[in-house]
Order: sequence, then C-alpha cells, then structure tokens
Amino acid sequence: MMERARHSLTAQLALVGQIGLLLALLGLIDRLAWYLVFEGSSQGWYGAALVGLSGLLRLLLPRLVPSSSTMTPALGLSLAVLGHLAGLLLLLSLTIWWVSLAYALVFVPQPDGMIGAHAPLWAGGLALLCLAYIALSAWNIEFLNRSSLHMFYRARLVRSYLGAANGKRFAQAGGLSSEQARRCPLAVIPDEPDGGLRVEAIDVVDPDDDLAMRRYAPHRHGGPVHLLNVCINQTQDPRGGLFNQDRRGLPLSVGPLGLARVGLRPWRRIGPLRAMSLGSWVSISGAAFAPGLGGMTRMGIAVLAMSSGLRLGHWWDSRGLKDSQGQRSQRRRLRGGKSAMVLAELCGQFDPDRQRHWYLSDGGHYENTGAYALLVEEAELIVVADCGADPRYGFADLENLVRKARIDLQTDIKFLRPAANTGSGGEAVPECFGSLSDLASAQSVACIALASISYRRSGAKGLMVVVKPNICPGLPVDLINFKRENPGFPQQSTTDQFFDEAQWESYFTLGDQLGRHLGDSMLERLPQLATRLFVPDDGMPVGRSGSVPVDRESGKAAAKGNTEAKPGMLSRLPSRIAGPAVATTVGLSAATTIGVSLWQALEGWRDDSAEIARADRAAYKEISEQYGRLDLASDKEVAALAASVLRVAETLCPSGEAGWFQRSPLAQCVLQHTEQLCSTRRERLPVCAMFLDLPTKRCLDLGRLRRDNEAQPRYWGLDLSPPAPSCPPLAAMAATDSASAAGPGLCAGKTIYTQVYGPERLPEVRSLVVQLRALGAKVPATEDVLASAQRRGRVPPRPYGQVTVIYHDAASLACAASVQQTGWQLARLPEGLRPTPGVIEIWWPPR
Repeated sequence: MMERARHSLTAQLALVGQIGLLLALLGLIDRLAWYLVFEGSSQGWYGAALVGLSGLLRLLLPRLVPSSSTMTPALGLSLAVLGHLAGLLLLLSLTIWWVSLAYALVFVPQPDGMIGAHAPLWAGGLALLCLAYIALSAWNIEFLNRSSLHMFYRARLVRSYLGAANGKRFAQAGGLSSEQARRCPLAVIPDEPDGGLRVEAIDVVDPDDDLAMRRYAPHRHGGPVHLLNVCINQTQDPRGGLFNQDRRGLPLSVGPLGLARVGLRPWRRIGPLRAMSLGSWVSISGAAFAPGLGGMTRMGIAVLAMSSGLRLGHWWDSRGLKDSQGQRSQRRRLRGGKSAMVLAELCGQFDPDRQRHWYLSDGGHYENTGAYALLVEEAELIVVADCGADPRYGFADLENLVRKARIDLQTDIKFLRPAANTGSGGEAVPECFGSLSDLASAQSVACIALASISYRRSGAKGLMVVVKPNICPGLPVDLINFKRENPGFPQQSTTDQFFDEAQWESYFTLGDQLGRHLGDSMLERLPQLATRLFVPDDGMPVGRSGSVPVDRESGKAAAKGNTEAKPGMLSRLPSRIAGPAVATTVGLSAATTIGVSLWQALEGWRDDSAEIARADRAAYKEISEQYGRLDLASDKEVAALAASVLRVAETLCPSGEAGWFQRSPLAQCVLQHTEQLCSTRRERLPVCAMFLDLPTKRCLDLGRLRRDNEAQPRYWGLDLSPPAPSCPPLAAMAATDSASAAGPGLCAGKTIYTQVYGPERLPEVRSLVVQLRALGAKVPATEDVLASAQRRGRVPPRPYGQVTVIYHDAASLACAASVQQTGWQLARLPEGLRPTPGVIEIWWPPR
C-alpha cells in the first residue's frame, strides 16, 4: 500500500513539474513574440533569417548526419545530441515567429497604447480559420507523401534503374514490338551503340518503367527472391517503454507478389488498394534521411528535417496487410488527420501499434545489411555485401546484425579466420578470404570473411559470407588509378548521390571483380572449406604467437627489433580496434582548441565590458562635476556642459550603450537643463546649435523615449517602468542664482550638511545643492545615514517625520529660513548637543 501511494505521489509530482515547465515555456514564447512585434521592430529580419536557415539546412544537413560506420561512437552521439538541441532551439524560434504573426494580425495598437476591443473577435476568427483548415484537410493524407521528397526520389530511382530494364526504351533500335520488348528487354539492346540507336531520354515518363508489387516475381524467371527491407518507425513502445528505447523501429520485409512480414510475424499479402509499386517500395527502402530515423529518431532532428524539407519517408496505411483476409483493422486514425500526422513528424513521435498509418523509412534505420530477413528464414547460406560507408572499417553494421540476431532470433553468428596451417593434401585457403582484422588491415589483400550461423531455436546450422569492398589483386589499371586519385574509394560517403562516369564504372567494376571470387563452385565448397581450413576468430592475427608480430606466410615470429611493417606482417593489435585511437586523439585536440577559443572569447568580452564600465564612470564624473559648478549666466560653462553631453551622445547612442545615462536621474536633469540653457544661446554659441540639432541625442532622453512609445501596446497593459525623473525648474534655479548675485552674503561662510535615509532622496537633494551653493554656502557630500550606521555597526538615529532644517546658532537663522521650503519645519539644535557656529543640517525622512 505504501509503495502504491509513493508511486502515485511521484507520478503526480512529475505531472506538476511538467505542467510548470510547459507554462514557463508558453510564457517565454508569449513574451518573446510580443517583443518581436511591438518592441524589437525586427520581425521581418527574423523571418528572413529563418527562411535562409531552412535553405542552408536543406543543403548541409544530409552531409552532417552522424553514421555509426563513418565516425567514432562518441562523436556520433555528440552530433546527435547537438542536432537534437539545435532542432529544439529552431522549433522554439519557429513557434515564436508564428505566434508573432498571430499577434500582428490580432493586436492592433490604439492611441492610448492599450489593446482594442476587437482583438478577441480577430483572435476568434483566426482560430476558426485554422480549425476549418484542419477539419477540411483531415482526409487528404496522401498530400503528406506528395509534398515530401518521396515522389521525387521515387521518380529518379525508377527511371535510373528500373527504366534501364524497360525494353520499350530500346524498341526502335531492336525492331521489336512493344510486347516483345517488354518480355525480353535485354534482347533489344545492341552490343554497342551506333549512330542509328535512339533511346528515350531519362526524363521521359514511361508507364512500363515501374510495375505493381503484386505482379513482381523475378524468381519465376530465374532471378532471386527479391526482399526489400523497410523500417517502421516506433517511438512509443507498448512493452513498458524499455524494450524499444534504442531501436525505435520495427523491421518490415516486402517480397515478390505483394507479400510482407513485420518482424517475426507471419507473411501476409498486401491488399490491392495499398500494395504500391516496386519503385515506391525501393524508394522507401532507401529513404535514408527523414523525420523518422529508427534508433536515431530525436525530436530536434525531426524538426531540422521538417524545417529543411528533407522528408524522404512515407506514410502507409497498414490496413493493407489485412485487406486480403477481409479483417478489419483495430488501429485508429490519428485525431486531426493530416495535421496530426504533420505534428507527429515534427515531434518525431510514431506509434504503429495504435495508429493506422505507419511512417516508413530506410530499412538501414533498423538493420543495414539486409541479412536480418534471411536469418528469420534460417537460410543455410547467406552472402552479405557490407557496402555501407565505412572508411574506418569498424564493421558497425555487422556488429548491429550480430547483436540483433542474438537478441531477437536466438541466433549466434561467430566469425572465422583461416587456420595457420593448411589442410590435408596441401589445400590452402583462397587469398581473398581472411579474418575481420585482415579485411581492415592495409597490409592484407583479403576482402571476404566467413562466419558460422547457429540457429538455437531449431538447431540448424548455416554459413555467412561477408564481402567488404576493398582493393584486391587482379584489378584493372583504371581502378587502381581511380583509387590513387580518390583515397576514400571504395568507402566514400553515401550522401554523394551524383556519380560521374569514372566513379560509377569504378564501383561497378570492383563489385564485379569481388563477385567473381564467389562462383557456384566456391559457394558449393564453402561448407567443406569452413570445416577443414577455418577456425574461430579470436580477434587476433593469423598465426598468433604470444605478443610478437608473426609473418603470415611463414608462421614464424619476426626478429626482435624489427618493427617495420612489411607485406604479410600483422601487428598484435587488430586494425579495427587500433583505428579509433587516432580519431579519439584528433577529437581531443579539437575539443581542446574549441575550449581555448571559448575561454579567450570570454576573457575578451570581460575586458571589453570592464573598459566600457570605466569609460561610463569617467563620463558620469565629468558631467556631474561640470553640472555641480555650473554658472547659469556663464556662456563658457554652458558651452562646456553642452559639449560634454554632445560627446556622450555621439559615443553611446550609435552603439546602444546609453542605458546608464537613461537610468541616472542626475544625468536626465543635466540633459533637460542643457537643452533649456542652449535654447536661448543658439545664435551666439555654435556648440549649442549643434547640440539642439543633433538627432542622436534623442536616445539619452528617457522622457522623450517614453513619449515616443506611448502609442505602442504594452505587454502587461500598464506601464510599470519607473517614470522619468522630475527636475527642478530652471526658472527657480535662475531666480535663486539672481538672489545669490544680489545678496551672496546671506549664506556666505555657512556650512550646510544634508542627510538622507537611503538613496531614494538623492536626486532631490542634488538639485537643492546647486541652489545652496549659489547662496554662497559650503555643501559637503550628502550622507546616507543608513549606510553610515551599517558601516559603523550602530543603530541609525530616529528619522524626522518631515524634512527638517536645523540651525546651530542664531547667526545661521537667516540662512536656514531662506533654505526652508513649503512643508519643511525649521528647528534649533536640541539642548544637550554641542552647537557648531555657522552649521546648518537638513534631514530628509525616508520615503
């Protein structure tokens, strides 16, 4: 009971956390979209950047897809994680963009800066329009496949490969009828082209290039039983969410006559309505990049694929597997139809056990060699062409096959290697055979490996022949020269979809040469050769002798001190294991370089920030000192102050660094008073004319910025930003200055101390200090009583209820009375305290 309660509380707490994260994310999207429309003024540039990014992803993303065969596992995982995070960031950016468009349509600003009463009507109309589109297009599911790259890819594959076997394209040269050309396509192709040969262009659509899968039966005419491997993407595991955590897919085998098999389930014939054609299934089987990538499926990567338009996958109605038997499918259509399926692609969420439509992609997303379907049938002899791009010769595809065969099929695949000693009668292992280490070694010419198969369910045995493309003896000179010019051959990236003539012919010739090693006689002899001449492969080189390198031909240990690699010499460490160490070292160096670069960039940013802060403090000090000793009647001092403010505006405004000036009440008063003083001196002071005419200084005026933005909609509906500071009227300062000029001795020789409780009163005090100094008084720096008491560890004195002017002696009464303003109280220093002649104190209570 306690365990059930704990589980329930944990689930509820997780739900609360998820709801909190969702609300926080929605709030972030809402705020950023609002800023983009009404505050940032960069919505157009933002949208253009997203469009440009989508085009760039369309170009680069296929080349950046991590492959287990072409890179180290750690690097592949890092790229997958980075791609996932980048996709999530892109999804957030796209969501903000679309929400901002909705805000631009719905929220029309009013003169008072508030949202108009018609906004709910606009929002409701927009929502109804979206719902109507979803409802009207829900049944048009085929549009998902027609709008993807599936149709384009299918057309190219059909015309390039299946069209090459369409005799009608050569019927004119062969003189045969269309029916004869269709039945015997090879009979109409001449031995060599001549001037009279006319072949239909590849971009001409011919309906006979493709044929229905239910009619496809090459085995009836001497061909193979052609099986096509497809991956059913499955990110929702019905078995508790743990079994399918890494695979995220199911194998689907499609065979001749429209037969299909899902995993270990029985073969079933696909119904005529959903059987599709051979070209469609071939293109699905090669859909290498799509939002669904089997074990590589991530939400972020799905977003990248969708936003860039790289959608080679196909949505298929799974009821086709049951149509022929008249059974009604128990799977349901996704609510929302086409729109829900688009969202499933975008999020990379697929559930074939509950959904009628399955998202199909490259069979290599589950198992890349294609041997899995043959292992399910417990074939006695399997020939595997391991042709995935594998420049490191790490055999990752074979590793995946061996693991899945053991887990799913209870089938053990154990690789063999040629024995050190030849068999009876001097029979030797063919030179093309070797261990996996030999296939990976640059010092070997082996390109074929052998493995034994043990089907534990039935007790049957079998053999697997693995052909690994590599350079082997007997190749023609053009192939050797092509290898010299292209070091990556024959393990070039599969993302290269455009071969030139030399590249195409080189791969074709290499495959033909490797296939000649496996003629009928050799395949018939393999069971006997495996028994007599092969031993289990323990991962060590042929002829192992302790840890000393061994010569493969003689079987003798190499002489000590002779560590130079020679033909026929194998090192103790297998090549496929030694290879990743180089990649790891390179990866560590790259990571170190990136880390040092980031550290240098961070240090540079910190230095720049410190330099900007020092410049801001220097500018603030200069302006405040000039303002403090300003003589309102002096043109020279007014010009100097105007020049200082002008220099700040020209320095800070273009770079957007005027925030400190806008936040400073003193700086705002300096700007306002300088404008007023310069307005009467425009004619005789050129610097004042420049100051008044400079548009750049508008960025310094917080009050003007507020007035300019009054008509903009406000996110919270109310303007919660602090108001612009209220500065003393210049007329009052001028009157005080005139009074000072008329009777400067009123406060001459007096010292007036100003005390405040906190910094809130400082702007008000600073404006008064100017007037006091104009009366001839000496005014030291204002003291913050609370801060002083805190530094000294004492209790601050009790504040007065209102602003209080305290004079120490009778001679200071006249000055104190002239300082007193409405609402202030005037008092003499209390008895018991020692007075100081000529001293006046002004105390401001806290706000």
